[in-house]
Amino acid sequence: MWIFSKKEDFFVIYLPMIILPIYFILTPNISELSLIIFFILIQLFDVGHVYSTIWMTLFDKKEIISNKFAYLVFPLMISLVFSFWLFFKLPYFWSFIAYFTLYHNFKQGYGIQRWYQKKNNRFCSISNKLFYFLNIIPIIILHFRNNVTASFYTKSEDMIFQYKGNPISFMDIDFDNFFYLFFIIIYLFSILFFLLNEINFYIKYKKFEISRLLFTLLFSFMYGISFIYFTDFIKMASTIILTHAFLYIYILFKKLPVLYPVKFKNKSIKLISFLLITIIVGSGFNYIIESSFIDVSYHYLLKRISLLEILFTLFYVIPTICHFYWDSIIWKNKHRFSKKIYS
Repeated sequence: MWIFSKKEDFFVIYLPMIILPIYFILTPNISELSLIIFFILIQLFDVGHVYSTIWMTLFDKKEIISNKFAYLVFPLMISLVFSFWLFFKLPYFWSFIAYFTLYHNFKQGYGIQRWYQKKNNRFCSISNKLFYFLNIIPIIILHFRNNVTASFYTKSEDMIFQYKGNPISFMDIDFDNFFYLFFIIIYLFSILFFLLNEINFYIKYKKFEISRLLFTLLFSFMYGISFIYFTDFIKMASTIILTHAFLYIYILFKKLPVLYPVKFKNKSIKLISFLLITIIVGSGFNYIIESSFIDVSYHYLLKRISLLEILFTLFYVIPTICHFYWDSIIWKNKHRFSKKIYS
């Protein structure tokens, strides 16, 4: 029923999805100290969890041999694509990174929801579809809001595609535009349908899947607050990125000894040390590149970008893109790790 245990799931999975949104709701004006703290946390956990993937991929010879395209060809292929993208000044490079990051974050949430279904011995297509609706619609709504400062990866405010139409009034309530109102209505009906489906499931089977239900509600609460309520992209990104990265690292901490019993069995101090070193080195490497060698903005559209800066940009983004792609492989049910991970 629980992925780890009732207590662990509460503190590692559920609580972060509650604390961060509520913190930002209660502190509408982010202090300079808070910004510094969240920058450090994002730098450590987000970048750190990207590099921690190497323990299940590049540091596993058998894994590399099993899929040479993913671990050898793909990094070279995507490096060439990105090089041409930057060199020929094609637009939306950082937008692509931002959207791919959001997609990866959502897929982890969907995967955890499916994991809870597996623990409850019941896979349900309706629950999957409703999970999509409850969390993708807030992302769609974000694109029709007029009061959002959408910049995170880039200093420019054109990172996401935003539609700004004429304001509209409905039932004496003002909305940014017609599409904003339209998707808000769909979102409210999705919440209602989700609740009715859960009530019907309980009446029909006399079964209450508290673990899956809690995760779906809290993940949807986090996405709803982030993309429909928050106006600052720093709050949105900090909320979803920190919960995602922290959970990922904790899962590795729990599952690496299962995957590699000879290396990590009963050696928690060794495992913690390896993970910490990976996080610190990866985050430090990433920060040095970001602060000293590249400009995380759309300046490359305005002036010629040097080959050296393209190279450093690749060092900056390729580990993240590879992490996204490799994750889509190593967490699948058909992968050799799956039985050990999901047991």
